[in-house]
Amino acid sequence: MGESHATGRQNGLERRPPVGSLDYVLENPDLGWLPTEPEKLAYFQRIGISSDVLPHRLHRGPGTDRPTLRHFPLSLPIAGSGATTTFVHADPGCRRRLQSDRIRSWVTAHADLWEALRDGGGAVHIVAVTRTAGAAATTAAILETWRGPPAPPVPRSEADQQLVDAVELVKTTENIRPLDRYGGVIEAVRACRRILDREKAARWPFKYIDASSTQVAQRLAPDALGL
Repeated sequence: MGESHATGRQNGLERRPPVGSLDYVLENPDLGWLPTEPEKLAYFQRIGISSDVLPHRLHRGPGTDRPTLRHFPLSLPIAGSGATTTFVHADPGCRRRLQSDRIRSWVTAHADLWEALRDGGGAVHIVAVTRTAGAAATTAAILETWRGPPAPPVPRSEADQQLVDAVELVKTTENIRPLDRYGGVIEAVRACRRILDREKAARWPFKYIDASSTQVAQRLAPDALGL
């Protein structure tokens, strides 16, 4: 695989994914890797995933007050075939408790995206690259709690569906007048959020992953703090 498959370009600068994650990329060159942020955005748009559910972060650069929206700010590798999307997480090398916190935080940040992928009939494959066998075992146990079939959809009343549809329509038309019947924009959005939160609670425990695996990086020395 060429160099371009292992790097991304952000704001004119090359951003490389964490070194450990390259182990998996180099050993699986034919998975359909998406090396840059624009390519990742184009892939998810092509398969019908809204940018609203993509992990993102606002960055403020020197000399400007206008923040820059960055999707997938960690620059971790993603590969997609449409049917299956593979996400690679790299252990940064730190104490085991912090490792667990970071993998959980990463899963949570991607949960809406993975749910949208599976709702659309796609499969989510997670690969965690670690520095030690012990870290691999810990991470595998955490990922296992997220693996399983999607929960069945929660029945939604006709009135609730109309409200959710009205709020979604405003996002594309920017016409807020249809929300007047719900007490205005603020009240409508709040009511929509209550519906979605109620449905989300009914689907607990959440399962977002179809398959997961771990790999111990061979191109890095084990980090002493990760032992």
